[in-house]
Amino acid sequence: MANPLKRWTLKSGAMENLRDLGGYACEGGVTRYGAILRSDQVYSLTENDKEFLLKKGLTDIIDLRDAEECQAFPNSFLSHKTVKLNSMQSPPIMDCIHITKPEGICMGDDYVERIEKLGDYFAKVIEAVSTVSGLTIIHCMAGKDRTGITCALILLILGVDERDVIADYQLSATFLKDRIEQYRIQYPDLPQYLSNSDPKNMEMLIDHLNKKYGGPLPYLKSKGLTDDAVTGIRTLLVAKE
Repeated sequence: MANPLKRWTLKSGAMENLRDLGGYACEGGVTRYGAILRSDQVYSLTENDKEFLLKKGLTDIIDLRDAEECQAFPNSFLSHKTVKLNSMQSPPIMDCIHITKPEGICMGDDYVERIEKLGDYFAKVIEAVSTVSGLTIIHCMAGKDRTGITCALILLILGVDERDVIADYQLSATFLKDRIEQYRIQYPDLPQYLSNSDPKNMEMLIDHLNKKYGGPLPYLKSKGLTDDAVTGIRTLLVAKE
């Protein structure tokens, strides 16, 4: 169940960054709990974990990982009889961690680069989300960057306050704290900015969308997002007050 931090906790400890997009004020009401969850990879779930999610109504999974990641860490609902697994494999640029970037570069720069080069990809992902039939998990490996951009765009086109969108993004560092510390021990030369979810990253992304496109919705429509998809997202996620 979602607690005040929106986190869903599995007994096995898998999916550390699993949380609900519900509870945010938006145009026409509030985002619905139990509609869309965002998460890190759906891997090594126990039968009890899967049964828990199925009882909560899980019907769809949107997997944003690339082919290599999917092969190395198979989705626990792969070939499941009732859960639809939609593999929206991220293009190569999404998988390149720019560890050679100069000092001072942050993930916000990376996010702006991604939306500039991959607008059609994000539009297609949101189109897929608009057609789901029940409780849906959107995930990548850590649930921070690819998933973070996707979920931010969804919340923003619903009219969720930018400050709430930034706060939602920032939670990843809290939920992934232990994993991030392990990575830093294992890879001491890895730039620190790659593993954080500093609010300035999302601030940069939102500022870019507003200044260049007039907002997230005009941006996505310019990349092919249909009115039907926008209506579908609103029907799925907006609960009237």
